Amino acid sequence: MKMIYRLVLWLWRAWPLFILLAILWLQASLVEFYPQESKLIHSSFSLVAQIVGGLLVLYTIDSNLGVLKDKKFFSLVSQYFEEFPLWRRPVVLSANGVAATATVGKAKLRVKRNPNTVEEKLDYLQAQIDEVRREFESDLQEVERKIDKTAENMRNEIRALKQRSNTIENKIKQVSVGSLKVQVLGVSLMIYGSVSGYIA
Repeated sequence: MKMIYRLVLWLWRAWPLFILLAILWLQASLVEFYPQESKLIHSSFSLVAQIVGGLLVLYTIDSNLGVLKDKKFFSLVSQYFEEFPLWRRPVVLSANGVAATATVGKAKLRVKRNPNTVEEKLDYLQAQIDEVRREFESDLQEVERKIDKTAENMRNEIRALKQRSNTIENKIKQVSVGSLKVQVLGVSLMIYGSVSGYIA
């Protein structure tokens, strides 16, 4: 039973072929039942097959444009006609301005005293060393904060780039795989219509 199910699924992947075979069978049956109207039947099938085939190809182009450019074919055509240079449209000009100035900086101020004894000089040197150590630790913490912030920004940008890459990959898959069978059916119907019209 599984084998039959897999066979049916495999055959269903060629649905455009089955549609063409059904149309051919319908046309042959009509010609067999109404042989005096064969020319009309061939011409009618030719016209309908070419129109439907052309519309299917146009539909796939429209869906591909929608996937790739987020625009539909008919909106592009209407935009083209709206941009006709001899039609005048009111022009609206707007201007916005922003000006800002900011200055940020760090200032350090040290007061120098004049020690007299050796002990005062040692205490003064120790205070200077402690002050330099505190400034160094403060600067080191600031650098670490900036590194962490830059690393987080880079991680966010990498995530955004991966997301954009996945979106583009999905769009390419939709365009290349999704509409291929419909395009094949459309082109096959156009060819079938041409051959049927030639027979008529």
